[in-house]
Amino acid sequence: MRHYSQMPLCTKMRTLLLLWLFWPVALLAQRDSLTDYIYTVITLDSVTVSATREELDLRDFINLVQEDLSFYKAFYHLRTTPHRSEVQMKFFNKQGRQKAGYFARTHQFNDGLCRSMKMEEEDISGHFFSRKGAYIYYTAELYAAIFFTRDTLCVSGRNEAWRPQKTDKLSGMAKHIEELKKVIFATGQPAEVPFTGDKMAIFSKKMIDRYTYKIQSDTLNGKPCYLFSIRAKPELPPSKTVIKKLDIWFEHGNLQVLRRQFHLYARTLLYDFDVNFDILLHQKGSYYLPQQINYRGWWKIPTQRLEKSQIDVRFYDFFN
Repeated sequence: MRHYSQMPLCTKMRTLLLLWLFWPVALLAQRDSLTDYIYTVITLDSVTVSATREELDLRDFINLVQEDLSFYKAFYHLRTTPHRSEVQMKFFNKQGRQKAGYFARTHQFNDGLCRSMKMEEEDISGHFFSRKGAYIYYTAELYAAIFFTRDTLCVSGRNEAWRPQKTDKLSGMAKHIEELKKVIFATGQPAEVPFTGDKMAIFSKKMIDRYTYKIQSDTLNGKPCYLFSIRAKPELPPSKTVIKKLDIWFEHGNLQVLRRQFHLYARTLLYDFDVNFDILLHQKGSYYLPQQINYRGWWKIPTQRLEKSQIDVRFYDFFN
């Protein structure tokens, strides 16, 4: 068999065309084989078993868990919807004593394509800002970069079609925000978290046997839901997984995601973290929007001080 470099140009073009045409099919086949495997090992409660016979296609549901980006759309709508928000941040030392605190109440205005923000209240305690007014804590700086609007920002049109992308050409805050989007909006998909290899991709062939899967019936704020849960197998060494827990609540009927909880933990020679996220959405009119974010955890890298923090965010008063 001839090597690709020895093929005539016309043969090369046909080969590339076939690869281009069938590469998505190959990826789809790989995803479907993993879906079929999860299907065989997943645990269902009696209510979900009954639902799979009547209203829930289990394989489609498993695929939805892997691909759903409705969480991103909810946060995108937050950028285009007038609202108020409150954030409370607390930072602690190794012994758990609070070193600094921050509270802010903001009002976002939006006329469709442009948004601006008014700081309605701000309270600072401890050593939160440097003498030059810079954020001392990177977690706080990251939050401000995502949720605070210092100037009027305008866009030329709507873009709800975000997909995880490679960040090789990004750097600094832009790269960190893009990777954080992957962790929050596409939990379980590949994300470039330093020193963790490909362990974030929990639906990959390599990682899939390190977890248990369960679907059960649940209720969230009075709404019937399917709760999809993933747990790292406790008998494995902690170093084998990064995502230790993932819970996703899907509303019955439209399968809209209403809540995500996840726990990430890793200890390496250079990078340590142990963080928990709990993010809740609610429906306002025809939109689903973030209602609250709760973060607990710590992380440490060689160039940064230990950051142990508790952050609680509430969004409300939409369209006003």
